[in-house]
Amino acid sequence: MPPTFLPSSGGRLPNVRIAERFAQAHVFVLPSVCPENQPVTITEAMACGLPVVASRIGGISELVDNGNTGFLFEHGNAEELAERLRNYIDRPELIVTHGTAGRERIQAYAFDLVIERIEALLASPGAERTETPQLIACHGAPPPGTFDTVLEELCPVPASRPQPASQPCCIPANWIKPEQADVLWVAGPVEGDPDAAMKYIEAYRKLGRWCWMNATCWWPVIRRHPCWFGGRASRLGSEAPVGVLQRFAGNG
Repeated sequence: MPPTFLPSSGGRLPNVRIAERFAQAHVFVLPSVCPENQPVTITEAMACGLPVVASRIGGISELVDNGNTGFLFEHGNAEELAERLRNYIDRPELIVTHGTAGRERIQAYAFDLVIERIEALLASPGAERTETPQLIACHGAPPPGTFDTVLEELCPVPASRPQPASQPCCIPANWIKPEQADVLWVAGPVEGDPDAAMKYIEAYRKLGRWCWMNATCWWPVIRRHPCWFGGRASRLGSEAPVGVLQRFAGNG
């Protein structure tokens, strides 16, 4: 019997109907394009004995055992997703095999067992870090090409993989205090919020931190505070900011 594909219900499903809905399907698909920690929908599907086809991103790869409880595919790759689903059409016996394996696997994630492991972890001595990651506080949204170039050069390990301590971490400026960051990157135009950008720049300058700006941000700021830029400030051309950023990472 070929597998049945049911579209999303289009809204939130009451908890009492989740098992009923899963019972109507043969395969659960979660094509996430953003990193997720532990999607509850995957754990529910596995508990109901459904194989899972999901994006290889975030914590999903820790839940889905590729080739054993379902299949993983590169997020955003529709062709690979179709190929994974084709496996169940061509070999419907995999539905039972993967579904059974998934139900057995998810037992290890039962609340009582997870709580025990967390309590044991919190009670154990913490591991000492030999390195502290460098933090780049980002204000504004850079052009896509600029941000992609920066990530490729400075942060080659994607967010879906364990992060090495030697890799700088880009964090929104409003998430951390200036004292916690190593540098401020005013990454996008400031015409819409020049006062917010100025406050960040002033706070980082007082601490002796580097402040970087893309070319689109440079003149609106310097026109208002020309005296600020005789010291620790750098202009980043929006087309190629990596040269200055590499010096921060110790690569230049």
